[in-house]
Amino acid sequence: GWNGNTYDISTGGVSVATGGLLSGSYGSDTLCLPTGCYDITVGGGSYPSEVSFDFGSLVGSGVGTYTNISIGGATCAISGCTDSTATNYDPAATIDDGSCTYPCLDNDVTITLNTSSYGSEVSWDLTNSSGTVVASGSGYASFATYTVNACLPDDCYTFNMYDSWGDGWNGATYSISDASGTIGSGGLLSGASGSDDWGIGTSCAISGCTDSTALNYDPAATVDDGSCTYPCTLDEVVLTLNDSWGDGWNGNSLTVDGVNYTQLSADANPLSFTICVDLTACIDVIYNATGSYQSENSWTVTDLSGNVLASGGPADGTFGACNYDCAGVLNGTSVLDSCGVCQSAYIYNFITHVATPVADANGLIPGVDYDPSQEMVVLPGAAGDPYWNSSCSGCTDVNAINYDSTATIDDGSCVLPVYGCTDSTAFNYDPNANVD
Repeated sequence: GWNGNTYDISTGGVSVATGGLLSGSYGSDTLCLPTGCYDITVGGGSYPSEVSFDFGSLVGSGVGTYTNISIGGATCAISGCTDSTATNYDPAATIDDGSCTYPCLDNDVTITLNTSSYGSEVSWDLTNSSGTVVASGSGYASFATYTVNACLPDDCYTFNMYDSWGDGWNGATYSISDASGTIGSGGLLSGASGSDDWGIGTSCAISGCTDSTALNYDPAATVDDGSCTYPCTLDEVVLTLNDSWGDGWNGNSLTVDGVNYTQLSADANPLSFTICVDLTACIDVIYNATGSYQSENSWTVTDLSGNVLASGGPADGTFGACNYDCAGVLNGTSVLDSCGVCQSAYIYNFITHVATPVADANGLIPGVDYDPSQEMVVLPGAAGDPYWNSSCSGCTDVNAINYDSTATIDDGSCVLPVYGCTDSTAFNYDPNANVD
């Protein structure tokens, strides 16, 4: 039998006969039908591959729906493509069923995707210059090849690449080609998304690095997008990010010399970056607590020999030439004197004899910051600086008549006692005596 499969014969949407083979391998139903055009549907049970039937011009047909079957010699409509300009024109068709297809009069392109590992993470779309998606793909297996055909008008297109894990396409690649050859190709090397621009049937501006001296020079680029990178002419150091739990920095980041760095969950742990900096300057390291689990984060900056220049946990830091003077000014000119006093530079007016302290003498411009015709810059400890060691200088000789018990630096002012008569009215007055 037909294992539950049945037939239904209809005309004009009205069922006129139903039945099925209840048992055995063969059976027949005698039907009295008016001359006309009929539809028959067979199915609805199990083991459909075992089912076959004869009806009108149908002989040995299987499960399915069949339309416009002539019974009694009726002339029936035949569905198909009735447009003779279509590639699938059917000269026998009498009713157009909307199935016509036409040759591509624009650019007949083929997009080929070759996946590698983790193919299920890969997806893409192609947008035109208006941002409309004209082709897309996703749901791929690993290590497989897929093609998508598209008929595209002349335009500038963007091929957008996405990776659901955020670690790039793991070696997967794409190419766009037409009858003339490859239009463009590429892949997502890292990260969760990226895009390439291609002109199809026309020349388009292609963004990229246009400087041939750069490390990432793109000969196909026609518009420089500011992405050029160059060999380091300063100092290369290694920044290493570590997460004690091993799941990335959870949205936190580190800014070094104005550039942000972070560690994704899929990244290596620890994760290292080689960066170019100027170690003759003081470089700020700023920890950005913009995520969670900050206590798991730590960082280290080393030179290429592995010497640690700076390190820390979820906190800021500095490295390089970070020399603060005694007044707290980076690379400033204030200096501690021998008395332990922080002495600053000053501008001395040798007309009015007024000294004006300055926080940092570096960068003072003659004619702008001071008048060289009547002023001069005096650095701490310069010859003749009266302020240098002034708080602890004096006579340190206990035998001197001007001994200063608070002085720690002898300034040569000691006056030793000379005994004699100091009264100028006396007969034995001694003008050299200082102690009577």
